[in-house]
Amino acid sequence: MRWQGRRESDNVEDRRGQSSGLGGGGGGPRIPIGGKGGLIILVVVLVAGYYGVDLTPLLNGGDVSPQSQQQSASISPQDDQLAKFTSVVLASTEDNWQGIFKQMGKNYQDPKLVMYRARRVPAAAPANR
Repeated sequence: MRWQGRRESDNVEDRRGQSSGLGGGGGGPRIPIGGKGGLIILVVVLVAGYYGVDLTPLLNGGDVSPQSQQQSASISPQDDQLAKFTSVVLASTEDNWQGIFKQMGKNYQDPKLVMYRARRVPAAAPANR
C-alpha cells in the first residue's frame, strides 16, 4: 500500500516528545475499594471519563493537571515516519468505518489515538485468586 501523500487523521495526539515528570518511585497511591470509598472512586472515574480527563498520571502518582512537568525528547526521523504512517492508517480506518456506519444509517464517532514513548514498563500487580 502506498501511503505517502494520503490523508492523515486529525484525531492523533502526539505525546512522544513529552515526559510525565514522574519519578522512579514505587506504585501509586492506595485506593480504598470497599464501602463508600469504592463508590466514590467509581463516580470520580466515570465523571472524569465522561469529561475526557486522563486519570493515568494520578494512578501513577503524578499530577493530573495539564501543566504537569513535561520535557521535550528528541524524535528520530524513523519515529516520525512511523507516526505519519500510523496517522494515515487511522485515517483510512476512519473513512472505511464512516462508510459502513452510513450504510447502516448510523453515525460513527472517530477514535482518538494517543502516541507516546514508554520509558519503562510498569510492573503488573499480582492477581488475587
